[in-house]
Amino acid sequence: MENPNKSIAQNNDQQKPVGPIIGSAIVIIILLIGGLYIWGQQLNKQEKKRQEAQKSELEQEKELEKLKLESATDLKNIQAEIDALTE
Repeated sequence: MENPNKSIAQNNDQQKPVGPIIGSAIVIIILLIGGLYIWGQQLNKQEKKRQEAQKSELEQEKELEKLKLESATDLKNIQAEIDALTE
């Protein structure tokens, strides 16, 4: 006949603790979530910079068009004055 204490000891040796595995899994999940959060923040910063650059380009184009129209108008006025003086 087998000793009951011996069979209990053998069962405990065969079962491995699950706590450290669960703890490790939780730490890994938290690290993954943190990494995704930081990555998302960097993507948002890059998008904001891109949008600001586009706004700046549009403002520069508008200013250039405005200057072209003003210079064309000035040239017409100057030509009109020259024509008036030469008549």
